[in-house]
Amino acid sequence: MKSIVFILLSLNLIHLGQAQSLSNMDSIRFVLDSQNQDERLRTLVSLCTHPTENREQAKLTLSLSEEAKQLAMELNNHKDLLWIQIEEASAIGLLQGRQQSIDSLQKLLPAARALPSPKVLLHALAVLGDQQTQIDDLIEAKQTLSEALKIAIALPDSISMGFVYNNLGNVANHLSQNQEAIEYYMNALIIKEKQGSTKLAKTYSSVSQIFRKMGNYDESLRFNRKAMALQRTDNDIFGLSISYLNMGNTYRQMKNYDSSLYYNEGALKLSQSIQDTLGFAFAYYNIASVNFSLQKYRTSIKYYMKAYPTFVKAQMRRNAVNCLISTSINYRLLGDYTSAKTAIEQAQEESEELTSFAIREQLNETYYELYKVTGDYQRALRHHELFKAYSDSILNETKISEISRLQKNYEINNRDNQISLLDKENEIATLKLAQGNALRNWLLLLLALILLVAVILWSRYKLKLRTERMLSIKNEELEKLNSAKNKFFAIIAHDLRNPLSAFKMLTTGLANNIDHYSTEQLKEQLEELRLSSNQLSELLQNLLQWALSQTESMKINPQLVDLKTLLENNVRLIQSTAHQKNIEVSMCIEDKTISLIDEATIDLVFRNLLVNAVKFTNEKGLISISATEDQDYVKINIQDTGIGMSDQEQKQLFDITQDASKIGNSPNKGSGLGLILCDEFVKKNNGKLNLKSTLGRGSTFTLYLPKPTAA
Repeated sequence: MKSIVFILLSLNLIHLGQAQSLSNMDSIRFVLDSQNQDERLRTLVSLCTHPTENREQAKLTLSLSEEAKQLAMELNNHKDLLWIQIEEASAIGLLQGRQQSIDSLQKLLPAARALPSPKVLLHALAVLGDQQTQIDDLIEAKQTLSEALKIAIALPDSISMGFVYNNLGNVANHLSQNQEAIEYYMNALIIKEKQGSTKLAKTYSSVSQIFRKMGNYDESLRFNRKAMALQRTDNDIFGLSISYLNMGNTYRQMKNYDSSLYYNEGALKLSQSIQDTLGFAFAYYNIASVNFSLQKYRTSIKYYMKAYPTFVKAQMRRNAVNCLISTSINYRLLGDYTSAKTAIEQAQEESEELTSFAIREQLNETYYELYKVTGDYQRALRHHELFKAYSDSILNETKISEISRLQKNYEINNRDNQISLLDKENEIATLKLAQGNALRNWLLLLLALILLVAVILWSRYKLKLRTERMLSIKNEELEKLNSAKNKFFAIIAHDLRNPLSAFKMLTTGLANNIDHYSTEQLKEQLEELRLSSNQLSELLQNLLQWALSQTESMKINPQLVDLKTLLENNVRLIQSTAHQKNIEVSMCIEDKTISLIDEATIDLVFRNLLVNAVKFTNEKGLISISATEDQDYVKINIQDTGIGMSDQEQKQLFDITQDASKIGNSPNKGSGLGLILCDEFVKKNNGKLNLKSTLGRGSTFTLYLPKPTAA
């Protein structure tokens, strides 16, 4: 018996949702109280499920939703609980605020995705997309509705497909994507007409609006009259008021202003009969537009300002912005440029979050006309360029021929309902698409080949550049090696020949005249012989070490070395020569001054530097040796008060390609190979050798040797 009562109540609810108010709550309560929990939950779910635009049914939903949610939780029925919450959020959007509804729906989405029932997720996405469309959040709405459409097709759920197609058409319409809008609306019509849907009127009305935007007024009026016929049959006052507004808009664009006023005023009366405040706003807006066309600008402003607050309250930003733009135009035509500028600036501020190209086009056109008439031509030009840019973007979206083809397909389906014809057209389209894909693939292949050839040519060009660069570097290195080789042979030919010749002359003289030399003369000859042999030995030693360094035969063996001990040993070697010239040698180095170096090579460096210091320091001069440390290096300074060098001579000193024997005027100068050897050995020990010298005042050689922690 209870099941029969439930069925009768469900049938009655259809009537309640369309024609009755909450005065029937007593009878509803009577039926609910007579049912068990499961039956009552099914009844409450049916009562709470309402059309998105039915305000009375939305009020009923809010009055019953708390009881329904409580019962669903008691029965642990998550599916029905979520469904009721979605319907509650939809009702809140219609009666209280769209953004509040959107926030609630977005919180429900994770739970809907977790349910095994895709129909609940489809319902949540469809309602959310509709609410986002109402506040002109069009990009988000399109993304949400596209996801809903995929689920509806996969189920399949043709009723939801028709609803979602229709709303996607609304989104495309608001974005001025007319071709896409017509395509969505036609898909919705095909589905609804096959079902004999009672919601055909809404889609007829939407198609009518698109044809009006395209300037096809006859088709617009035809589809609108079809919608009105269904609305009168169903006593759908709300829908009929919208159709009256559409008729008024179409007749205004046809410049039939009397008929336009007739339908817009009729729409206002219909909205007043059902207390549809939003309907008032649309009627006021349309009446204002007709008065604008009749050049009754002050009357037009009055009606726009009547419509504006309602649009703002309903969060319909696009409509509110249009009111302000139109008001600005009216003020400009009345010559009130200050009020015109105030209105358009407010419109621009309120349109910041809108994504409609059409709004951007209207804003910039209005700015252009205002600045042009006030003589601000620079700003006028800038806004005219922006206006043209947005205008071109809209035109690129409009393909009238494609819309005509889709309309023809719809008319054929509407006349004979032969789905096979549509399949054939789809096959043709598929064939064309395949041909287009084949052409595209060939073009892509050709482009890929061109790119491949370009890459190969470019890589060969880069390889050629690298080869030329490497060849240039090698040539430079070869020139340096040749120069070094020439220098090497020059040293052997010149510096080695002179000591050998002197050595030969001394030994020959001693051999031939030893009986004629006095003891003093013999001592002098032997001293000369000793000096010549020392010079020859030093030169041979340096030549040998330099040759080893150039052939990489010399191995560097870094170890911890006490630099103070190493320097003291070398100072003892030069002490005798320094004493002969009355040269003072001072050393200020702390004990345990440790460096990580190859002892043999650095020992040779110290010896060469100290020998040079004694050689080029005048009698009674001073040689100072000191050490300091920084974070990475131990710095050894060897300073003398000798003859010094000029800046040019310092630059040539460490260059093997330069002839060091031509540097300076000292009689003690040699080949310069010793200093070059010092520089190379210090670098091989990861150190540096710097020189500071002043001509006539002496030189300072600074060695940077690595500390153990830095190595």
